[in-house]
Amino acid sequence: MYKVTTQPTFEPITLTEAKDWLKVHPDVVDDDNLIRALIASARSWAEKGTGQALITQTIEQVWDWMPETLNLDLTISPLLAVTSVKYLDTNGTYQTWDASNYTADLFNNRVCVKPSVSLPATSALYERPNVWKVTYTAGNPTALAVDANIKTAMLLQVAMMYENREDIPIGKGSSNPFARSAYNLLAISRVNLI
Repeated sequence: MYKVTTQPTFEPITLTEAKDWLKVHPDVVDDDNLIRALIASARSWAEKGTGQALITQTIEQVWDWMPETLNLDLTISPLLAVTSVKYLDTNGTYQTWDASNYTADLFNNRVCVKPSVSLPATSALYERPNVWKVTYTAGNPTALAVDANIKTAMLLQVAMMYENREDIPIGKGSSNPFARSAYNLLAISRVNLI
C-alpha cells in the first residue's frame, strides 16, 4: 500500500494549454477555476491509469514483511530518490535503516537490500502491520518531461469532463464514462502491469 504525502506543486498541463484545447478564449476567465480542477482530476486519473507520478511528489509505501527476494518493489514510478527506509523494531517503534544497507534501483523502481547485509529484528507480521516503510520521491521534475501521449490523454479527459458534466456522456452511444482515445493513450504509457 502507498499514499502520496506531498502533492505536486504544479500540473503537467497549464491552464493556457487546456483553454487552447477547449477553444476557450484566453480573456474569458469564468471557467478558469473549473478548468484548473479538471486538470488536477485528469492528472490524478492519468497517474492511476499509468502507475506513474507525472510530476515530482513524495510517496510513502509499506510492506507487512520483507519479500524473500530482498527487494522492495515500489509501486509508483519513475523513482527519483529514496528518502528513507524504516522498519518496526520488536518494540513497535520505527527505526531508520542506514542507507548503506540498500541500493535504490532507479531503473527498476525498487529498493534492493545488499547481499552482505543482515536484516534487523522486526515486529512479526501477526503483531503489527506495515513493518517496512519506504519514503521516496517519484515523478518528472518538469512538465516538459511528461510523455506527450499522457498529456494528450489528459487534455481529452479534460474536454470530455468539461463538455459532459454527468457521469456518462449522454447521446454519444457509449456507456463508457471515459474518453476512449484518452484511455488508449494512457495504455501506451502503462507501467507496473503486474
